[in-house]
Amino acid sequence: MKTIQTTLTAAAIVAGASLISAGQSHAALIIDDFTTFQKVVDSTIIGGAVVGDLNDAAVLGGWRTFSANKTAGGGVGIEIFELSDDVSSRFYYEQGSTVGRGTGEIIYDGTNAATFDSNGFNPAVDLTQGGTLTDFVFYDVTILGPGLVMTVTLYNDSSASTSVQTVNLVPANLLGGNLYLPYAAFTNPANAINVGAIKVTITGTALTAAGSDVSFDLIASNTVPEPSAAFVVLGGVAMALARRTRRGA
Repeated sequence: MKTIQTTLTAAAIVAGASLISAGQSHAALIIDDFTTFQKVVDSTIIGGAVVGDLNDAAVLGGWRTFSANKTAGGGVGIEIFELSDDVSSRFYYEQGSTVGRGTGEIIYDGTNAATFDSNGFNPAVDLTQGGTLTDFVFYDVTILGPGLVMTVTLYNDSSASTSVQTVNLVPANLLGGNLYLPYAAFTNPANAINVGAIKVTITGTALTAAGSDVSFDLIASNTVPEPSAAFVVLGGVAMALARRTRRGA
C-alpha cells in the first residue's frame, strides 16, 4: 500500500482550467486533473479509432475527447478511474494484452469529437501565462514497458501553425517522476502564448511497444523546480500544488 500527499493552497477556474499556487513565484495552469471518469476502448483493428467525449468545466476549454485506435494484438484503451474516495483519479493508456499495440489521443479543443476545432478555446489560452511558465508537464508518470512515444501538439488560435514536441516515454526522461516538455523545445515555440487547441498523442504501434502502458495524475503548464527545491517536489506535483491521496496494492 502506498500513500502520496501534497497540499492544496489556492485554486481558481480560468477558461475551464485551474490556476493553482505551486509554492513558487508563479501559479501553475492546470489543464486536466482527471477527476471525472471517462473510458474509451478499441477492441478491433477494423473500423478505425473509437472516440468519446466528456463535457467538464474543470477541463481546459470545457471538453475532453479520448480516441483509442487498436492496430494489432489485444484491445487498446484509454481511461480514467476514480474507484473511490481513497483512490486518486489518473489517466491510463493500456494496451490490453502482452501483444496489444495501438495509439491513444487526448484532445482539448473546447468542443466535442464531431469536428476538431484548432481555435476552439476561444479566447486563446496563453500557456506561458505572460512568459512566467516554461513547460508542459505530466505529473507522477508511471511507464510500464518499452516502445511508447508521446507527442504534444499545440495549435495556434489564429493560424494553421502548430507547435510539436515528441519524446520517448522512458524513465530516463522523467524528473522526480514528472515529464517536463519545455516550450522552447517545441517547433514554433511562440505558439504557446496563443493556443486554440491541444492534442496529446501516445503511440504504441512499434513491435517493441506491445503490451506497454503509461499513466499519469495531472497535466499542467508550469516551470521546472529550482535545484534547491527538487528534493521537496520529487515524486509529485510541487509542494502546495494539490492534496491528493492515492492507495494502490
